[in-house]
Amino acid sequence: NNTPAFPTLHLGELQLSVDEARHTTSQFDLSFNTIENAKGLNGMVEYCTDLYDDKAIRRIIIHFKNLITAIVKNPAQKIGELSMLSPTENHQLLEEFNNTEAAYPKDLSIISLFEEQVIATPGATALVFEDQQLTYQQLNERSNQLAQYLTAKGVTSETLVPVCIERSIETIICMLGILKAGGAYVPIDPAYPLERISYMMDDTAAFIVLTNNITRSKFTAGQGIEVVDIEREATEINKQPTINLQNPVTAHQLAYVIYTSGSTGKPKGVMIEHKGVSNLINWHNLEYKVSHSSKATAMAGIGFDAFGWEVWPYLSVGASVHIVADETRLSPGALLAFFISHNITHSFISTALVPEFADLSKNKLISLQYLLTGGDKLPTLDITGLNYKLVNNYGPTETTVVATKYTLTEKDKLAPPPIGNPIANTKLYILNKQWQLVPVGVAGEICVGGESLARGYLNMPGLTAEKFVDNPLSQAAGSKLYRTGDLGRWLPDGNIEYLGRIDEQVKIRGYRIELGEIESVLLQSGLCSHAVVVANEIKRGEKRLIGYYVAEASFNKEAIMSYLKQHLPEYMVPSLWIKLESLPLTSNGKVDKKALPDPELSDLTGKNYVAPLTELEKKLATIWQDMLQIEQVSIHDNFFEIGGHSLLAMRVISTIQKDLNVQVAVKELFEFTTISELSKYLEIRTKVQETSNEEFDLLVI
Repeated sequence: NNTPAFPTLHLGELQLSVDEARHTTSQFDLSFNTIENAKGLNGMVEYCTDLYDDKAIRRIIIHFKNLITAIVKNPAQKIGELSMLSPTENHQLLEEFNNTEAAYPKDLSIISLFEEQVIATPGATALVFEDQQLTYQQLNERSNQLAQYLTAKGVTSETLVPVCIERSIETIICMLGILKAGGAYVPIDPAYPLERISYMMDDTAAFIVLTNNITRSKFTAGQGIEVVDIEREATEINKQPTINLQNPVTAHQLAYVIYTSGSTGKPKGVMIEHKGVSNLINWHNLEYKVSHSSKATAMAGIGFDAFGWEVWPYLSVGASVHIVADETRLSPGALLAFFISHNITHSFISTALVPEFADLSKNKLISLQYLLTGGDKLPTLDITGLNYKLVNNYGPTETTVVATKYTLTEKDKLAPPPIGNPIANTKLYILNKQWQLVPVGVAGEICVGGESLARGYLNMPGLTAEKFVDNPLSQAAGSKLYRTGDLGRWLPDGNIEYLGRIDEQVKIRGYRIELGEIESVLLQSGLCSHAVVVANEIKRGEKRLIGYYVAEASFNKEAIMSYLKQHLPEYMVPSLWIKLESLPLTSNGKVDKKALPDPELSDLTGKNYVAPLTELEKKLATIWQDMLQIEQVSIHDNFFEIGGHSLLAMRVISTIQKDLNVQVAVKELFEFTTISELSKYLEIRTKVQETSNEEFDLLVI
């Protein structure tokens, strides 16, 4: 308000003067009012107390004053380039919140740390899987034999060696053997479609791949690629020397390459060095008090970088790693029973499993000390009754698994927990578009620096230069920042609140997915000319991929899904497809994803609803509806086409076994995918079992 100061008026005995108007209700979310007087400007801020507290408003006032001062001092500078931070705030963001320097064995590789532990505890149990066990010495000797075998095949420093074997003791032997030979392992999930596997093999230019009897059929020998089935070659491998190899593996060598979704339609390989893993190992073991008596689990898929996090820290201190079978790892109830029977002390589980597992484990006397999670946004949780610490973690693959940590407290039952503060030797900055630090409470892009950054992307120098940029906030030569593409803001206590993505990348069940990659494959199919894919939240915070397409006579849902499954992993294939007359567009001609209609009940469950009739069908329908969070399910709806996936399948099986007292195997739900098919199968199987029991009774008589 630049109206001249209003003078005091005297009207006879009546005196008039300006008084400050006071509101008890804010007219806007936030408003500024300044009045000029003889001394300068007086200001007032009016705000909605549902949105802001007193401390936040005081920070805003300080930032406004700093901005005004900067404008006066630098009138020719662009306003976006002016800083609102005071020296005190600048120091807080750069130094206090990032005070993470810690000593770690930066010159040692994963192999050096492991072999030191073998000397210290050769007879301790290293790996356990079902009825198999290996001591540290046995694990070292077997991985040495494989390393000798690979060296003879030509594997040397930084040779990329793909490994395509289900999670097992042999998987870890393969990874260790590759590292001991100086190479870098490239984990390939056996569930990946052949198209994706073929791309990864071509991109790595690998001349050798490790498989077993089950997975070797996914690879064709020839064209310079040697397919090594470690089970078939066991006799030859076991002839090799068991002693440690003499070729030293340095901290700056590649340890592994992990492929993540790429917006160009092709996955991108993230190159991680040993030193980043060494920092992760050292921080993890100190932070979570890991010792030789600890018992940890390995549950992540081998194509997920968390698998290495579940293994390498524990094998460097003499702890034992228990590899969990698929049917157990996806069922919170079975998982809790596993933890109790094996006295597990440390575990990582996916975010989607945390709410149910936490609820089941309340007030239970278990050995678990730390339950770690990450990969997706954690919902509001009440941790009352938990006898262990629940820790939320955040970290892109490009930052060696983990960048932040946050231990949940009682107050987190009021709001979703933050992702925490940076781990050892990691720097986190939240920057605006002008590459300036933003104040506490202001949203910006999360950028990560420090010891654990990846070397970059394999065969993608352009993308590497775009995402791994020179650090403008560091004086250290060669210092880099990784631009995560994630939005976040600092909280006053030094923790970070995760706010979502800047680009079109989403996370579903912990998997990073570039929607552009799915759309690119769709267009390549030739089966659909106008389609767009989005991630829609369907209750409980669970996201689902939805494909929107323009009505075309040639559109065939089954053909499109079949094509996508041949080229993309299961978790990247939309199960729900919605027909539109046209795609909504923005003023500049781009698809307006915000204007896409939300799915309706008929979209989720199909147009031809058939109600359950038998008692078993009704019970199964209730279970499906509860798990899928939809109001009704037709007996002919395909579980995996109305939002079901492998994680939910395991929960369905667990509930059927508990509520109906019927044993169902995982493969049976994948084979009988509708309520009609599953109920008929279970009824026939029950009758067969009853007949067998009657015949047995007659024999006994």
